[in-house]
Amino acid sequence: AEARAAREEIEGRRVPGREDEPLRARRKEIAGEAEAHLRLRAQETAFQSKIGALRDLEAEKARLETKILEGRHEVERRKEVWGTRLNAAEEAAAEARRLTSRQVEIEQGHRELEEARREDRVWEERRGQFEALETHRLEAERQVAEARSRLEMDMEQLRVQGRRLEEKASAGERARAESITAAEELVRLTVLEREREGLRDRGTALGAEIEVDRRQTETRERELKQAVARLDLLRRSKDARCPLCESALDEDHRASLVTRLSAEIDEKNREIVALRNRIRIHGEERSDLRVRYQRLKDQARGLSEVQGRILELGHAIKQGEEARREADALSERRNALEAQIRSEAFAQEARARLSDVGRALHGIDYGRERHLVIKQAVQRLSPFETRKARLDAAAESLKKALDALPEIREKLETAEAYLRD
Repeated sequence: AEARAAREEIEGRRVPGREDEPLRARRKEIAGEAEAHLRLRAQETAFQSKIGALRDLEAEKARLETKILEGRHEVERRKEVWGTRLNAAEEAAAEARRLTSRQVEIEQGHRELEEARREDRVWEERRGQFEALETHRLEAERQVAEARSRLEMDMEQLRVQGRRLEEKASAGERARAESITAAEELVRLTVLEREREGLRDRGTALGAEIEVDRRQTETRERELKQAVARLDLLRRSKDARCPLCESALDEDHRASLVTRLSAEIDEKNREIVALRNRIRIHGEERSDLRVRYQRLKDQARGLSEVQGRILELGHAIKQGEEARREADALSERRNALEAQIRSEAFAQEARARLSDVGRALHGIDYGRERHLVIKQAVQRLSPFETRKARLDAAAESLKKALDALPEIREKLETAEAYLRD
């Protein structure tokens, strides 16, 4: 395109008739350069085509190299796998040979383990029977112990009740002794009370007599006043007639009346004096009785308390007697329970079962120590079970390994041949 443009530029500048030799030379030079340029462009195009083809070939080469590398890696991986399998097979074969070298020992240990397990099963069966009987034995012993405990509790309750009854009985005895003293005191206080009642009755009678004498004294004093008044009236009267009876009054009659009234007044005075003396004497006696009454009242003040106390003591004595009878009965029951416990006459069914279980236990012939020896033997020999399983597995593995080794070696040789190629 550049050559064509140059050529067109030259032709455009060409002036007919004016071309000279330099111009022609220049045009020839430019035409040569244009042709050279065209050749170079053709070569460039060819080179570009070859470069594209080369690039495709290089890409194909890289793809093939990658594929070859991947194939090589796959072969190497497979070789590694087969190598690992070969190593595993050889190790399994070596382990199997190592274990099979102890085959006699392992099989002997395994037989001893099986024998120990058979013996352990027998002992376990005995142990089951023994423990079942032991459970029955413990249950029977528990029932016997419970029966004994109930009897001992009954005895303890009887002891407690007996102590309470003994306390009541002792209280009754003390009440009986106290009741004797209280009865004596009651007799004494009763005598005092009766004496006090006699004094009270005598005082009441004296009071009545004093009242009668007082009323009589008042009557006599009124009569005395009246007699004195009549006498005074008679003495002061100067009339010829009596101021008392309105009858004729002479000196003799007046003197007779004065004498009679004077005698009456004297008699009244004597009676009043006598009554007053009686009142005084009775009053003094009554005062003395009042003092004695109060003294006896103070002395007999505890009579009601003593009577109440005697009733309480009587009740306590009665309770003590009942408590004594009950305590004697409880003592007999307690003695019977003690004899029953000493003779072990209780829980007979449980004791019979305990005896039967004891005989059955003796017949089982089970010994924990011997069973423990068997269990220890099982525990000691138990690794032979794993060894026997490993021995059997090793024998099988050895067979498989020996069968697989030729194929594995062949695969490895093939892989090495591929890698060498």
